[in-house]
Amino acid sequence: MFLGNLSFFSRYMIIDTINELKIERDLKMEKIKNWFYKPAFTLICYAIALLIICYFGYTVNISYQSVVSYVEAGSISWGANFGEIVAYFMSNTFSYFFYAMTFVFFGKVISIIKPRAPKQEIVEEINNNVDDELIEA
Repeated sequence: MFLGNLSFFSRYMIIDTINELKIERDLKMEKIKNWFYKPAFTLICYAIALLIICYFGYTVNISYQSVVSYVEAGSISWGANFGEIVAYFMSNTFSYFFYAMTFVFFGKVISIIKPRAPKQEIVEEINNNVDDELIEA
């Protein structure tokens, strides 16, 4: 009898755990859906920022290769010209990083300022209320 109760409780705990995992999964899916529910201009800003970040990585790579070739040629050295190397990286690459952060900032601001469209359930409820008021009048 004790083993029968134990198996019942273990089955109950497994079902309860599965239900909790389903709820957790549904919450995660809702967060993902809400993220894509943002205004179109916000998503466009994020896409442009992603492209600029990719280009930032490309310019860092090109600048590094250029500095390495200058060092190998003997025209500069890592120790004596470190300030110039840092200035070269800053002037060639970091402006793109700041451009990307600006687009992310604009996307966040537009997401906060622009009101979202009402959910379909709310629209249907308002329409039903209006229909009820028209029937009463």
